[in-house]
Amino acid sequence: NYQITWSGTGIGVIKTFALSLDSGLTWTNIDTVSTTGFTTDWDIPDTSSNKAIIRLTDTNGLVGYSGVCTMLPASELIVLTPTLNQVLVGGTPNYQITWTGVGIKNRKTFALSLDSGLTWRNFDTISTATFTNGWDIPDTSSTKAMIRITDSTNLVGLSKVFTILPAPKMTVLTPGVGANITGGTENYQITWTGVGIAEMKTFEYSLDSGATWTMIGGMSTQGFAYAWNVPDTSSTRALVRITDSNGLRAVSKMFSITRTPIPGVITVVRPARAEVIMGGTSNYRISWIGTNIAQQKTIEVSL
Repeated sequence: NYQITWSGTGIGVIKTFALSLDSGLTWTNIDTVSTTGFTTDWDIPDTSSNKAIIRLTDTNGLVGYSGVCTMLPASELIVLTPTLNQVLVGGTPNYQITWTGVGIKNRKTFALSLDSGLTWRNFDTISTATFTNGWDIPDTSSTKAMIRITDSTNLVGLSKVFTILPAPKMTVLTPGVGANITGGTENYQITWTGVGIAEMKTFEYSLDSGATWTMIGGMSTQGFAYAWNVPDTSSTRALVRITDSNGLRAVSKMFSITRTPIPGVITVVRPARAEVIMGGTSNYRISWIGTNIAQQKTIEVSL
């Protein structure tokens, strides 16, 4: 509905309008009207030219030309990425949002919706003429995510609906911090939780705060527990480590392993059975042998 207007005398009622984009070298008819007025509506085509001319011709061959004018393509903003149904991983840094279009102002505001556009949250503003912007994807979850770009003239571009999956994460639950496990315990349950964990997992333990690691075993299921035959050893700096086939890794808090006590044995060698000792003898050597004998010992006599 752009208004083409003209003036003059002796103009026929029927008038034909034509458009040239090359200063009059070629013409395209755009409308024919029957009016005694001096104005008509024109829906401007979405094109580009700095050599545009309008020509008006009546049925008597009377012709009028406009001055040379410029036509700019209609402003538009099209979001290219994220694409329709694309799956993005939460926590990904510097994901490239891209767009194209014409007539876009340098200042642009970016917003994210997780509910197909019902609600929006602004997350960035830039002032450049580029067509890409890095986005640190939030660690969230949605199957109805959309990106909106708005320039300073309120020209808006919307992405297609895409999905955000929460970032893979894994946390060891047991052994817990400060746990004390008896060495030699069979089928102790290592447990964990998380999201995005691959089925294939390997398990290791360390007795020196992670300086060295010893393989426990592996599993290929989606479970969250693994039976461990705890070594009969001793450590106050023990750790358990779980690694999946994608390199996702979790380490437990530090715990202790207490070695199973081994009963001690003492055998008195002297005095020997049926030995006869003279009362009053000084510095008689009592002697013994055995295993796991503590340093502090109490010696008694019975008559």
